Amino acid sequence: MKENLYAPKPWLNFYKKLGIPETMEPYPEIPLHQLLDDTAREHPDSTAIIYMDGEITFGRLKKETEKLAAALAGLGVRKGETVTILLPTSAQFAISIWGISRTGATQLWASTMLKEMELIDLLNQTGSKTIITLDTNLDMIRVIKARTNLKHVIITALDDYSATERPLGEDIEGVFRFRKLIADHPSVPPRVDIDPKNDCALLRFTGGATGIPKGVMSSHFNLTANTRQIQGMLPIIGAVKGKNLVTIVPLLMFHLGGFTYIYMTALGLTQILLSDNRDYESIVNMMNTYRPFLSALVPAQWMKVSADKRLTHTPLLGLSGAAPLPSDVTREIETERGGVVTDVYGQSEANCLVTANLSIAAKLLPGGDRSLVWVGRTMPMAVKVLPHLIDFAQSRPGRMIVTLLKPIFLPLLKRGVKKKAMSGKKVRGFKEGVGTPLPDTDVKLLDVTTGKEVGIGEPGELFYRGPQLMMGYFPETGSGLTEDGYLGSGDVAIMDEDGFFRIVDRTKDMINVGGFKVYTEVLDEALRRHPSVFLAGCVGVPDPARPGSEIVKAFIQLKEGEVPRPDLEKELTALVEKSLSAYYKPKIYVFLDEIPLSNVDKVNKLALREMTGNHGAGQIPKS
Repeated sequence: MKENLYAPKPWLNFYKKLGIPETMEPYPEIPLHQLLDDTAREHPDSTAIIYMDGEITFGRLKKETEKLAAALAGLGVRKGETVTILLPTSAQFAISIWGISRTGATQLWASTMLKEMELIDLLNQTGSKTIITLDTNLDMIRVIKARTNLKHVIITALDDYSATERPLGEDIEGVFRFRKLIADHPSVPPRVDIDPKNDCALLRFTGGATGIPKGVMSSHFNLTANTRQIQGMLPIIGAVKGKNLVTIVPLLMFHLGGFTYIYMTALGLTQILLSDNRDYESIVNMMNTYRPFLSALVPAQWMKVSADKRLTHTPLLGLSGAAPLPSDVTREIETERGGVVTDVYGQSEANCLVTANLSIAAKLLPGGDRSLVWVGRTMPMAVKVLPHLIDFAQSRPGRMIVTLLKPIFLPLLKRGVKKKAMSGKKVRGFKEGVGTPLPDTDVKLLDVTTGKEVGIGEPGELFYRGPQLMMGYFPETGSGLTEDGYLGSGDVAIMDEDGFFRIVDRTKDMINVGGFKVYTEVLDEALRRHPSVFLAGCVGVPDPARPGSEIVKAFIQLKEGEVPRPDLEKELTALVEKSLSAYYKPKIYVFLDEIPLSNVDKVNKLALREMTGNHGAGQIPKS
């Protein structure tokens, strides 16, 4: 594979404009838990976690993780072993991340959706002897234990560390209680010699870039390096470390949510953790109650939350990942709420970010593109001054001033965003898509058929490499990577002349219509622009008239209160014809009460392909 066609990297011009450094080297070689230790040392009394209305400071969090590490070492957990976390998003998951890291063991994040046999296979494949899970899983774990190498079972209640935390129950033979283990041990973790670059800190099994579940092995260095890259992209956020700025991250921790939690901790931000990522009522309630300034949600969550009339406070800044955020949802958030949402792109293999779209800053600033240059020039001063301003704002006289001025300035800022959005004009300097690569990340696009590099504006599979890229697929270091250290993402992207990327499809989801490629993400977005459509997912089915070719089948979920009508299919086809080539036109429409979603709230294309195709157009009969 030849060297990158995009050198010199065009996105470096955007870096320069915003004051982002070209490189974050040298990257410190530190163990994962050092990220928490640094934040706790600098800001021990700042709030780290809000969980079920319970609050934990960074100082307390550090001590709890040290106690857990001592407890695990007391059970015999040693460097190189695997400890399984089978938990929903929770304070206990957060404590486990840092506690296991201190032992030198590898932590395995297991999906809570796994069935009994799947979990047995996973535990046997990794040789895990210790598991941390909910007490409600105890019966299943007892059955599993006899068929695996499990020796130690540690259970916790969902409401542990919450505001309504219950007293510990009676001891259970052969089982350890999470809170009791921690209470019974001193905050003296074991002394372990960790090699950050070569020791595996985290193991996750994911379809990721391959579509087939594989174990992603991440070193301590991979995780801490990506944190440093993010700090380089967001120097202002890093400047307000430990200032009790609240964020909400209602993502699955065993998926990308765990990475987000790690990076927010390193940035010293307060995080609201929700155990149920589809409890939209709780997401809205938390936003209204704690008024977070930043939120990280997936598109399906943004769609639900933005349409909720009970929402009185939308975070000013929002991150959206896992799939492209529909443009009409972005417009609704901006025009109705006055907040801005930007896309980021990442994978488990990248631990987790590859690109981020910071051109969203143009929507927050009065001068658009011209103001970005001003921001870049003043960034060094802003990074120095902002922490002092926040300290003053949190003092007694400062709070009085903020109380008086906040109702004036925050609405003005949101009103400015609304005004730009409602004007219908494209904001100068803003670009749609997943943005530019993080510092020290190399990216190339290869034609999905020939494997040759494509030029600017041409679609190709996205390959990337950087310090955040995994060690390899379990159990072999380097497995899954090219000879020159790139990973094929499985995503098809297009890069423009400024180095901004846009994801148009997954390679496995592309449809072949008579030799022409239909990018389903683009088609899904076009169909969603119809005012009656809530969600769309398109797949290819064999064309009986043309062997080797496919036709497009569109699954449609209508908005609440809408029903299929005779002319709706014609309207949808006309909408596609207006914006896309003729071969994009769906030949079959299927209207579903609810389109199936994956456990990370993406349209489940595999489930759609597996659906029987003998219903033809129209409503699928209810079972």
